[in-house]
Order: sequence, then structure tokens, then C-alpha cells
Amino acid sequence: MNDFTASAETSSSETLTRSDLLRSHAPRLSPIPGHYRPFPAACDRKAWESLPSCLSEALVSQALTLGKPYWPPLPPSLYRDFSLTGNRVRFQTPYFERRRNLSSLILAECVLHDGTFMQDIMDGINAICAETAWQLPAHNNYVRDSPPLPAPDPQRPVLDLFACETGAILALCCHLLGSELDGANPSIVSHVWDKINERIIRPYLGTHFWWMGSPDTQESLNNWTPWCTQNVLIAACIFSVRFPKKETLREIMGKALSSLDYFVASYGEDGCCSEGAQYYRHAGICLFSSLDIMCQASESDGNAFWSLPKLRNMALYIRNVHASEPWYINFADCSATPGPCGAREFLVAEKIGDENLARVAAHERVALPPAPPWDENNIFNRLQDIFTYERMLDVAARTPANEAAPPDIYYPSNGLFIARDSRFCVGVKAGDNDDSHNHNDVGSVTVYAAGCPLLIDLGVETYTRKTFSPERYEIWTMQSAWHNLPTFGNWMQHDGSEYKALDVSVCLEKHSASISMDIAGAYPPEARIGSYRRTVRLDKEKSLVITDSHSGAIPPTLSLLFAEEPVISETTITVAGHTLYLKGTSGKGTPCSCQSERVPVTDDRLAPAWGTAVWRVLVKFTDTLEIHIPWETPGERGAL
Repeated sequence: MNDFTASAETSSSETLTRSDLLRSHAPRLSPIPGHYRPFPAACDRKAWESLPSCLSEALVSQALTLGKPYWPPLPPSLYRDFSLTGNRVRFQTPYFERRRNLSSLILAECVLHDGTFMQDIMDGINAICAETAWQLPAHNNYVRDSPPLPAPDPQRPVLDLFACETGAILALCCHLLGSELDGANPSIVSHVWDKINERIIRPYLGTHFWWMGSPDTQESLNNWTPWCTQNVLIAACIFSVRFPKKETLREIMGKALSSLDYFVASYGEDGCCSEGAQYYRHAGICLFSSLDIMCQASESDGNAFWSLPKLRNMALYIRNVHASEPWYINFADCSATPGPCGAREFLVAEKIGDENLARVAAHERVALPPAPPWDENNIFNRLQDIFTYERMLDVAARTPANEAAPPDIYYPSNGLFIARDSRFCVGVKAGDNDDSHNHNDVGSVTVYAAGCPLLIDLGVETYTRKTFSPERYEIWTMQSAWHNLPTFGNWMQHDGSEYKALDVSVCLEKHSASISMDIAGAYPPEARIGSYRRTVRLDKEKSLVITDSHSGAIPPTLSLLFAEEPVISETTITVAGHTLYLKGTSGKGTPCSCQSERVPVTDDRLAPAWGTAVWRVLVKFTDTLEIHIPWETPGERGAL
């Protein structure tokens, strides 16, 4: 048979243990070697010269103002540094700087097309090709979650996120400037191909990495699967004319589609991204990009994919977790400010035909400079932005900036509840403590009021060796005591799928939305909790009420996290223009007690959201605690 769908099916002797949603709905994909031309090459002067002048000028300006050296050194001692110290930043900073600089120089040369940056580009290509390995030191292992090896083995390349991304960057460089590179040095494109074949194509076809998924294992997948797959596909499709066998591209695409099926199967039908909004862009969006790459390489429109309800739900997740610019309902390792939507969300919205998501993405993108200060290692994402920019300008010009609020929603697959009215946006995390990038946060509440943070989720500090190790939950931001949750003596929540919310009930009505659950099961037996029922109810345009009811041997101490300094009295906490009214008991019927502490923020990953400090209020009570936050206008603050 000639159609790709048939070739991607498993053999009769293989029993799938996971969904084959994508394979069963795949359009007739017949990959054509050399057909994938994702963006205009630099020699297509009409395409590059028709870009808006503000965008072209900004791309050139970025390249002209790059700090030198363009290619900071990456000696073997710097690679080994991670295994000795656990510090990821010292190696990753120059590693990513090389790739960002190369991307900026390539784009500027495509705009000018006069050779200004060609020598620097060739130097950059050679510098990256000369690296001993492309995988990060933190990912230099062959068994998932095993300690990384101190030095890479050039004979056994590891396909991690950034090895795959490096292959895509170099392949796109050759796609955009192939004829120019050949004219300057006839061997350089062949040299790049040799490296990509050695470090990407052969390992992809000949080695099983955990993120590929398998019917023989129950390996949990995350953003690595579509992120790696997307970049392998970019490199493979661009260089497919150099494959010795015509069938190789078909084999790669068949393996890619299988991996993506395993990834999609790890999601619930509701499409909730258990890794949060920040990783949505590496997970759900890379899934769409991967499928689109295969369709482009096969002259298929992909409508059979884009019409799948599950994929649509995955795409719309980002709208539902958006609170107000720039804030999101966040949990796990996600920041509260993961960045605005843009071209990638816009392209997904076009595929699924969702005008609301397209409008949001367009307005958020055009509010930025024409070429923002990119923190993008992958030139693919920048090219998507460049060649979608005018369409986003047009949509933003034709549509109002203020979107209609998404509906209240509950994601049963992850236990995520989101409700809102014209003042409050409330997120509650039920589920369990076994998410990808998990924090121990079952039952935690996040509240935005009048577009500003009220009760916050901190997010995560800069990654180190400890972050993805058995010592992960020694890190303070991972612990339940640093979420809006109770602690019992010294007992906090525990990690694992068995530590979860029970007896969860949800009500989503026009004038009221609520979630109620028992979170006692998220704590170890030593906490001696009979039950701990948390109920969060939003009475639309009236008030938000959080009610905790406890029975157990150890009185709870409730943590409440704030971005601004609170003012505390016996029964109130006032912060950010809103007052929280507390009603509870502590000891022998006395009112609950509160104590505030300032927590310095010194980490570079936390600081963009929270500045130099956050505040934690510790509330002690015995049986019940009600936190009542009235819906207030500026002239009514403090009124019940």
C-alpha cells in the first residue's frame, strides 16, 4: 500500500497498550523527500523583502547589537561542572547563547542578503558542529532518572530536548541559506548533514529513548515527546533528499506518529496539560507542529487531525487557564507569568478554527515590539512568528482587544477547577501528587482579584541537579507548606499517585461555582488526619468563600501566600486592596490566630513574577476556618 497510514500501523504480533487515535485518523500521508519547505529561503527575495519594514529593521538591529564573542567557549571542564556542583546555569548559559546568536545572525542575513553575516554564521555552524555532544549535562544519561554521566560519549549520542533542537536549528540554517553556504564553502552543508545524521537520524532510528513511548512499557510521557519529535522531524524532512533509502523518511514519520499517539493517550479527553501553561507550549503546541510538519511533507491538509475533539481540547487549554494579562492559573513547575501568547497559538487556532484563541494570540503578540528580545533557542519558533506577523496584525486590527471570558471549567483528568466573574479568577487543584513536574499541591487555591494576584502559587526556582532527583521535595517551592494548604505539626503532603483528593464534587452554575474535596489522603498517616474538607465557592459578583473543616489529632496551620505585604488584625487580612475575613477557632474556642512572615525572593526564575519578596501568613485553627472575600468595588472596600 502507498499511504502512510498503513505503514504506520503496528504489526499483527504487536498489541497496543495505548490509544492509536492519531494513527487511526491520520490522513493519507505519503512523504515526498525534499518536499518540506517550511519557510522561504533567503534567495526568495520577494518573500523576505515583503516583510514589514519594522520587523526587518528589528531583525537586523538585533544581530548588529549582539554581544561578542558570538560563540563563547564550552570546554569539557564546563560540561563536567554539572556532575560536580549540580549547577545547570554555568554550562547552559553559553550553550544557549551560541544557538540564539546563530539564529539572530541567520535571520539578519536573510533580510539583508548581502553577505554581512556569512562568515560569522559559518563560524557558528562549525563551532556547534565541533561540540563533543549536543545533549545538556543534566540530560546525559541512557536510563530515565538515572544520574547523568559526567562526560558525553561521542559514539553514543543522547537525544534530549536540546540535541534534537540543535539538529533543527542547523537544518533550518541550511534550508534558509543553503545556496549561499555552498557558494562560500562547498563542504559546509554536507558537514552539517553528516553531524545531523550521526547525532540525530541514526540514534532516532536505532535507539529507544524513554520519551518515544512504547506499547511494552507504561512509561509516563510529558513535553519531551512532542518537543523532541518536532525537532527530529524538522531535521529529517529538510535533509530527506540525502537519505540513502527513499523509505527512511516514511520510517521516521511512522515512528514519530506512534510516539505522538502515546503522548496523546497520556492526556484525558478534556485536554488538560498536567505540566501547566508554561509547558503547554512545549507539549500541546509541539504536538500540533509535529503533525503539521508531517502533513506539509506529504501534501496533506491535516484536517483529519485538526477536527479531533481531544486535540481541540488540548489546544484551548491555554485560554482556559489565562487569568488576566500577564497572569495565569499556575501549578507544578509553571510560572504565574509564563509569557504571552503569539504566533504558535495563533497557528494552532487557525488549524482548529477557533476565532477566540486567534484573537487573543494576535492581540498579545502585536502588543510586543516587532522583534521582541528573544529568549528563543530554536529559530523555527522565530520563523513562525516572522511569517505569521502580518496575519496577526490584521486580526488585531479587525477585532476588539478585550476577549469574552472563557467559561468556568473543571478538568477531571487533573482535578483542575477554574471559575471567574468580573472581579475574581479562582483556580483550585484537586487531583493527586503525581503530575509531571509535580508539586505537592492537592487542594491548593490560586486567586486573582481585579486582574492582580491575591492568593498565589510561587512556581519553581531555577533548575538544578536536585530538581529532578530523589531530593526534589526537599526544595521549598515543591512543598505543600509553601502552597495555600495546611500543615499538621511538621507533616506536609507527600508525593505520589496515592496521595490525592477524595470525594471531589463540583458545581458549575450560572451564578455560582464550587468545588469540594477531602484532602486528608494527600498527607501521610503520621499526620493523623481524620478528614480535611476544603470547599471553595464563588458566588458570582458577590463573594469568594473558602471553608476548611478538619478532624484529627494535630491542629492545622494553614499557609496563605501573597505577592504583597498583608496587614493583619485579629480577624482580617488586607492585601492588594482586598480584605479576607477570617472566622474560625483555635485552642478552646478562641479566634484563629495569624502570623505573617516576609520571604525574600533571590532566584532569577521566581523574581520576574514576584520581585524581591513574597509573604506567607500562617493561620492556626482547630475545627473550622472560613475565609470570606467579598466582591468589592474601590469605593466599598472593607464592606461586607
